[in-house]
Amino acid sequence: MVNGILNLQKKLEQLETLVDTLIEDKKGLLTDLEQIDKESGSESKASGQNDVLVKNLEEARRRLAESEATNQRLLREKNLVRDRLTSVRNRLDQIEGKLLENR
Repeated sequence: MVNGILNLQKKLEQLETLVDTLIEDKKGLLTDLEQIDKESGSESKASGQNDVLVKNLEEARRRLAESEATNQRLLREKNLVRDRLTSVRNRLDQIEGKLLENR
């Protein structure tokens, strides 16, 4: 049971690391979007470049949406792991209480 708790804690730490990474990726994508928007505004006269910028902007938006979806999924999974860990800890406390009573 202790190994189960350790595994859950390790998984929770991994999920937290993934969430942090996704948050950083999201910030980077938002910066990319801002840069593309700026470039798009300053170079709107060049239609060929504008098409490329629009494609880049759409790609950045798509990646941002994917990142946000993954972030939400990982947050849900993290919460499930945290709830499971709490449940296991509570069960261990109950077992410990019964063992102390039986002494």
